[in-house]
Amino acid sequence: MKNRKSQFHSVFLLISLLSAHWCQAKESGFDYPELSVVPLASDRLVQQKETDRVEGLKTHANILFPASLTFIAGAGLLADGPRAGSQSDLNGAAPYIGMGVGALWWVATTVWIRPLDPYGKGLEEISKNTGKSTRDLLTRERMAEESIRRAAKVARRMKWLSVVSNLAVSALMGSAGKPDGFSNALAGISAVASLTPLIFKHRWEETEALQEEYKRRIYAPVAGPTLLSDPNGLSLSPGVSLSLRF
Repeated sequence: MKNRKSQFHSVFLLISLLSAHWCQAKESGFDYPELSVVPLASDRLVQQKETDRVEGLKTHANILFPASLTFIAGAGLLADGPRAGSQSDLNGAAPYIGMGVGALWWVATTVWIRPLDPYGKGLEEISKNTGKSTRDLLTRERMAEESIRRAAKVARRMKWLSVVSNLAVSALMGSAGKPDGFSNALAGISAVASLTPLIFKHRWEETEALQEEYKRRIYAPVAGPTLLSDPNGLSLSPGVSLSLRF
């Protein structure tokens, strides 16, 4: 009879521990990594908006650097002239195409990309939701995450368009220049520089990667039933095992 009471007591204790632990994890917000990550996505929007304002065009340095060298290579080809005996209209237009692509990237960055202000617009969107419930908090954080992803998506498109356009134009200028002219060297440098966005990530991409990495690091205590053996290893009793889930 005592053994039965003891077993019943052990099972009851096990159920109580599991229930209490589950409630604690629930109250701690472990079910919602968006609310547990530090910094929160909404805080990240505030930080990055301010960084964009302070750094200005430096935010887009990995795009503007190859654009500048493409423009310089085009100007060098214009000064050096196309290779002798070249009758191709494309070779004659190559320096203007190079300068045009380089200038176009500067115009696109200053007139279109920079004013996009994805973080600022994200803050405006989430500021409309002023509720204090868990649902409202989750809505704000998920909207903030969407803004971070939109910015990264724009940066990725810029990256590939920049690489393709600058590399293609650099190859064109290299083929149009004189074999022994200095413009050929400038075109080679421009071609190498066109790969800059692949080597150095845009800050908007880095922000998304960091936020996702911090979110993956959120851990939660997990409790599970198990059987524990007595010191002699002759009998088993119900127990609780605790672990951290990453």
